[in-house]
Amino acid sequence: MADIEAKSNSETIKKYMALMFLINESEKRLNLSELFFLLLNLAVALFSINYISTFIVISADYVMQTFNIFFVLCCFAFGISICSYWITFSMRLQLKLKLRYFQARYMERKMDSAGEFIFSDEAPYFSPLIHKLESPDNKETLLYPSSGALRMDGFAGNAQPRHLSLFMPSVFIVIYLAMTLGVILKLYY
Repeated sequence: MADIEAKSNSETIKKYMALMFLINESEKRLNLSELFFLLLNLAVALFSINYISTFIVISADYVMQTFNIFFVLCCFAFGISICSYWITFSMRLQLKLKLRYFQARYMERKMDSAGEFIFSDEAPYFSPLIHKLESPDNKETLLYPSSGALRMDGFAGNAQPRHLSLFMPSVFIVIYLAMTLGVILKLYY
C-alpha cells in the first residue's frame, strides 16, 4: 500500500513540476506578446504621425492629398485591428493561465506540504493588517505598504497583467480615433 502511495506522490510531483514549467512559459509568452504589440502599435502610430506631418500638411494637390488621407486612415484602421487582436490574444492567454493556477492550487492541496504552498497560501499575506513577513528561520524580513494606493491590495499592488492588457490597447484606440478625427476635420476645414 505504501508503495502505491509513494508512486502516486511521485507522479503528482512530476505533474506539478510540468505545470510550473507551463505557467512560467505562459507568463513569458504573455509578457513578450504584450511588448511586441506595444512596439507594433508605437511603430504604426509614429509612422502615421510622420506621414501626416510630411505629406498631408504640405501637399496642395487634391488627388494626392486624398490618397494620403486614405492611406493614413487605413493605417489607423490597421492600428485599431492590432489593438483588438492584442486584447483577445491576451485575454485568451490569461484564461489559460487562470486554469493553470487553479490546477496548481489543487495539486498543492493534494501534496499537502504544510507551509510550502506557492499559489494557494498567498491571500493571507495581502491583508492590510499584515505589513511585515518574516522567514520561518527568522533571518529575513519583508516589509510592504499596507495603506494608500501602493498597498498590496490597492491600486498599484493590484495591477495585474489583465488590467494592463485592456488599458494599453484602449489608450492606443483613443489615440487612433483622435488622430482620425483630426485628419477628417483638417480635410473639411
